[in-house]
Amino acid sequence: MNSLPSVSVVIPTYNREGVLVQTLDELLKLTHRADEILVVDQSDSHTPLVQSKLANLERDGDIRWLKLSQPSIPNAMNVGAVNAKSDIVLFLDDDILIPSELILEHAKQYLEESINAVAGQVIQSWETALEIHQPSFRDAQDHDPDAFRFNSATRMEISRFIGGNISFRVKDLISIGGFDNNFAKVAYRFEAECAERFTRLGKTIVFQPTASVNHLKELSGGTRSFGDHQTTITPSHSVGRYYYFLVVRNQHRRWARFISSPFTACATRFHLKRPWYIPVTFVAEFSGMIWASYLALKGQDLLKPEDSQSNTPK
Repeated sequence: MNSLPSVSVVIPTYNREGVLVQTLDELLKLTHRADEILVVDQSDSHTPLVQSKLANLERDGDIRWLKLSQPSIPNAMNVGAVNAKSDIVLFLDDDILIPSELILEHAKQYLEESINAVAGQVIQSWETALEIHQPSFRDAQDHDPDAFRFNSATRMEISRFIGGNISFRVKDLISIGGFDNNFAKVAYRFEAECAERFTRLGKTIVFQPTASVNHLKELSGGTRSFGDHQTTITPSHSVGRYYYFLVVRNQHRRWARFISSPFTACATRFHLKRPWYIPVTFVAEFSGMIWASYLALKGQDLLKPEDSQSNTPK
C-alpha cells in the first residue's frame, strides 16, 4: 500500500471556549493523528483557563496557534491553507465530536490521484446517520446540488461541500484561488461558491461517510456571534446570499431570486406569528443586497499566487 499523504488540520475559531478545547482533545486522542493542527483564532480574548490550555498545547507542539485581528471565515481558512505544511489540508469546525478515525479516513481517499477534495460526513445535533442509501439522493443533487444530505451513508462524487469537515489537496485549493474573502460576517454560501469554482475547473469532490464528525452547533460564539437571522436588523446573515447570486453566474433564475429574496425572507412561519419582525428582516435583507452589490462591483477577493508563498497570518 502506498504511504498516506500528510494531513494538516485547520480549525478556524471565533469566541469559542471550552468546546474548542474539547474539539482539540478529540483530535489529539485519535490513533492516527494529524501531522499538525493549526488553530486560526479570531477571538478577542479567552477565559484564563482556555488561554492557559491553548498556550500549553502550543508549547508542547500539539497545535500551532495563529491569531487574527478580524473575524472572517474565508480569510481564516485561507490563512490556514497557506500556512499548512502538509499535502492535504482538512478544515474542521471548532465544536465537534469525532466518532471515527477521521484523519486516516480522509488521508486514504487521496491514494486515488483523481480525487482533489474529500467531504466527510457531518451529523448535525438534530440528525442521525442514514443507514441506507436512497437513490433519489444522487438524482436530487444532480438537479439541485444543495439537496445533498451530509449525513448520508453512501460514498459518491458530489458538487457541494460544507466547511466543517472538508479536505483538499493544498495545491489544488490554492490553484483555484482558495475561498473568496468577500463573503463577510456569517459568510453564508461561501462554500457553495468555492465548490462551484472548484468543480468548474475540473476538480473532483468525493463524499466519504466513514470520515465522520458530530456537529454540536454550540449556541455561543462562531457565527452565532452575529445574532439570529430572523431577528437581527444587521445584514450579517443576508449579505453572503446576495453576493453569491451576483458572482455565480450559472444559477437558474438568479436575477429573479436576487430580487424576490427580501420578500421571501419575510414570508415565513416565524414572521407570520411575529409580524413585528417583518420590517426588521426586510431592512436586514435590503441592506445585505446593497452591501453585496458593492462587494461584487469590487470583484472577487481570492488568493493570489504570491499569497501562497507567504506563511504569515493576514
